[in-house]
Amino acid sequence: MFTQSQLTHALSGQRLGHLLYYFPTIGSTNDEAKRLAMEGAPEGTMVVADEQTSGRGRSGRAWITQRGTDLASTFLLRPDMLPVRVGVLSLVGGLAAARAIEEFTGLTTQIKWPNDVFISDRKVCGVLAETNIENGRVGWVALGIGINVNLALPEGKVVQHLATSLAAEIGREVNRLRLLVTLSKTLDEIYGNLGGRAVADACESRMLWHGRLVRVMGSDTSVVDEGLVVGLTEDGALRLRRQSGREVSITNGDVSLVPKQQI
Repeated sequence: MFTQSQLTHALSGQRLGHLLYYFPTIGSTNDEAKRLAMEGAPEGTMVVADEQTSGRGRSGRAWITQRGTDLASTFLLRPDMLPVRVGVLSLVGGLAAARAIEEFTGLTTQIKWPNDVFISDRKVCGVLAETNIENGRVGWVALGIGINVNLALPEGKVVQHLATSLAAEIGREVNRLRLLVTLSKTLDEIYGNLGGRAVADACESRMLWHGRLVRVMGSDTSVVDEGLVVGLTEDGALRLRRQSGREVSITNGDVSLVPKQQI
């Protein structure tokens, strides 16, 4: 279990986490960060919980954090950007988590557009960026990052979404506090360099299914598009090349590989 004083000491001097709210148990760190944002909390505010009972990913999917095993954190950001660029913020969160995991464990990570981090084709981290638009600009972003750290995976059972944890991959328990500090530092570095293609290029180098045929599904399970993964736009959209040769950019949806028997 974390403690407030332990977290405050470890994150002292950090720009992200200079104002910290810790909860032994909470429904959702994102919901709490959004409440704080609406009350005027400054950029860099962080919400951390030891247990998250009502966490969620994209499209409302559940993301539960078991007590004392994993990381559930949300960073409040107030970027000066137009709404058209908000897609890049999910990539920022995923890239920060990927780099922090690599630095801390030596593992190789992959980024599944738009917001998941994988290790050996198994999901280890999810990112949820919830945005408020004010007067045509981004007012604030609650950037939630959940990492399976010491989650004990059931043996002999099929785990939903083929999940894994850092401990399962390296064969030993991981220090969550040190990982959180690494994540805060890495996120701050990436967030400070949002201009240009730096984030998109870094994500492309880790991109899951690059060059593979994928299908993009909407929230209602309808097919949005299908094509070869080409890369990412500067604003974080997925670039696909259709069978016709035409290239399109997808800003939202869930991606899955097209089964070989359907190709």
